Amino acid sequence: LERLDRLLSSLPDFENRTLHTGDIALSTTMKYVLAMEPVMGVSGTLTPYKTVSRWWQWVQQDAVVSETLEEMTNAYLAFMKSLKG
Repeated sequence: LERLDRLLSSLPDFENRTLHTGDIALSTTMKYVLAMEPVMGVSGTLTPYKTVSRWWQWVQQDAVVSETLEEMTNAYLAFMKSLKG
């Protein structure tokens, strides 16, 4: 996350460009990272990374990304429910 924060900080501001394929691919990984917070007993993972936090809010504003992340969440919750029997 520290490297991503530095990378995003060194590039032209993402809020002034269109969504890239890399944003879409990274958004699914970020969703997983944040979903693991309760499993790992942590919270506020993105708090120290201001640029990543801003990017995360920005990328979720895209309707297709948001819909995909919601579908991922639903699939994950269904999977966890299936483990409980």
